[in-house]
Amino acid sequence: MRRWFDSLEEREKILVLTAAVFIVCVAFWFGVWTPLDSGQKSAAARVEVWKVSLAPGEKMEFLVPVRIEHPAEMRVAGL
Repeated sequence: MRRWFDSLEEREKILVLTAAVFIVCVAFWFGVWTPLDSGQKSAAARVEVWKVSLAPGEKMEFLVPVRIEHPAEMRVAGL
């Protein structure tokens, strides 16, 4: 392999080295970076799901307290 590389012209050596660097970068991007990035994003999404499911009382602003006028209504309402 070394003999083959040494037999190339200078411009061919530059082209081969540039292509090799490009291939290494692409292999790193798709082989290492993309799986790590997608794993981090899915973990963050799971954390958000757990936050919402563990704190249900904080998301109930839409409930309005009911005013009961008579004690008989309290028994019917189950209060």
